[in-house]
Amino acid sequence: MKKMICIGDSLTYGLGVPVGDSWVELLNRESSCDVINKGINGDTSGGMLARLHRDVLEHQPDLVFLMGGANDFIMGCGLGVVRANLMAMVHQMYHARIPVILGIEIAGDSAHVRPDWQQLADFCQVNEKIRAMAEWLPGFCGAFQIPYVDLYREFGDAVRGREAEFFIDGVHPNVRGHRLIADSILKKMEQLV
Repeated sequence: MKKMICIGDSLTYGLGVPVGDSWVELLNRESSCDVINKGINGDTSGGMLARLHRDVLEHQPDLVFLMGGANDFIMGCGLGVVRANLMAMVHQMYHARIPVILGIEIAGDSAHVRPDWQQLADFCQVNEKIRAMAEWLPGFCGAFQIPYVDLYREFGDAVRGREAEFFIDGVHPNVRGHRLIADSILKKMEQLV
């Protein structure tokens, strides 16, 4: 059985939903891969880069799903920081001959973000940066022949006008949201594995 590692932040970890309902666990049950969750709540792209060797490269997986950057934006980082960190991770995996799929993150429901989190950041601006990344990543992936899953568009199109039905707190998807994410990634995995 092929081994796939998913590295990311709370969206990958599955914050707020039962473990069995996270998109990573859904992939583990429904794909032909042994899927390992290396998501860490609150992690930034820099944190992911710092732990890439320990959490990914040492395990020599057959495939990696990489997604992150929203926490960088919540903390006020610019697009260049996230782009540089994603590029470094992709190239380290390329050097180790580990295929990678990039995930383009979903935008949050900024109208329903928890009040205490709204004091940390302007979530409309966070979503703007996520949108900018969603526009940049396909070109980056095309230049380096990296497959990607455009969750920004696929998830956004599926929930448009009904966002409150798919989020727990305006940032993290609920069980229904995780199901949508899993379905999008499963389609891409079927093409690659």
